[in-house]
Amino acid sequence: WSAITFHDIPLNFFVGEVFDFKHRLKRAKDGQYRWHLVRGIPVRGDDGNIKKWLGTSTDIHDQVGLQVQVSHNTNLHLILAEAEEKAKASELYLSEIFQHFPVLVIVLNRNGVFTLADGHGLAILGYDASSFLGKSAVEVMSSLGKPEYIE
Repeated sequence: WSAITFHDIPLNFFVGEVFDFKHRLKRAKDGQYRWHLVRGIPVRGDDGNIKKWLGTSTDIHDQVGLQVQVSHNTNLHLILAEAEEKAKASELYLSEIFQHFPVLVIVLNRNGVFTLADGHGLAILGYDASSFLGKSAVEVMSSLGKPEYIE
């Protein structure tokens, strides 16, 4: 009990009710601290007084580690989802702006594939976004043909 303080023990223990709590115990063979779930059940005699306690201490260290990892992944997923929503909102905002000015905005990813093609300039040049999106720069350039001013 040296690793457990008075404050770690639930009130249920002191009033003679079923209890459980989690705490870390130091493993003797390697000195590693591991999470345990401690459960206790009072065994009462015919007179209603507690005669003894039956209890378990179950090593739940791996489960706790997985819960922390899942929680971290869930939080990361929420952060990424929020960032994605903000990016989409920004993209919509920019798209509205692009439609009113004679600009052509194109974005390629690191693989040279168009991920954004927008702006009033597309229509002025006689194109739409489908001419670019999801295609590589080489694909687009070869499909456009040779400009008239180049011989």
